[in-house]
Amino acid sequence: MNSQAAALAAIAPMGLQLGVEPKMLIAFFPAAYGYFVLPTYPSDLACIGFDRSGTTKIGRFIINHSFIIPGLIGVICSCITGYLLVTTFM
Repeated sequence: MNSQAAALAAIAPMGLQLGVEPKMLIAFFPAAYGYFVLPTYPSDLACIGFDRSGTTKIGRFIINHSFIIPGLIGVICSCITGYLLVTTFM
């Protein structure tokens, strides 16, 4: 699926059936974000194309590119923040 919302709409009911608490599902919704894994998003390709310094690039392997680490940091921090917010306020 190309949409995080569609993927969550399909997968979240399975999580509920498996006994995952609804507040934990809410806390970890940011984990569905995966546009940074494959460099096919137009803004990613534009950054690679416009970079004159050569620091933004796609490596030998398609998943070896400059957006993996910032994307993982964003998803991990969002999940931690979501978990802290859910456990604090719910």
